[in-house]
Amino acid sequence: MAALTKHTTSHALKPMGFNRNLPVLGRRSKSDLVEIAFRAFMGVERARPCVRDPDQLRAFIWEVSRHYHNNPYHNFHHAVDTTNVMAWLVSMQRIRRILPDVHAFVLLVAALVHDL
Repeated sequence: MAALTKHTTSHALKPMGFNRNLPVLGRRSKSDLVEIAFRAFMGVERARPCVRDPDQLRAFIWEVSRHYHNNPYHNFHHAVDTTNVMAWLVSMQRIRRILPDVHAFVLLVAALVHDL
């Protein structure tokens, strides 16, 4: 359990689809959360072809973060957690075989904005 609460920025921000070693997201700064979400998008091989401009994607994630309310649960931290789980799901081999690239990307966007 201690590994889940330890705040270690260096390994948590590695390129990823799904990162099982993320510390508790609630202890992260908004800029860390934006970067974690961005790397979740970029870590999903099937979603990358839909990202024509990585800077535009990062700006979109920042804008989404501004619209989440500071609720105890349904907040930007939860959105990033949900996006991370979706990245894992769409990266599963049996899902990758049947899921078109654009659908993987849309599912990640839906996970990010699902409580707005």
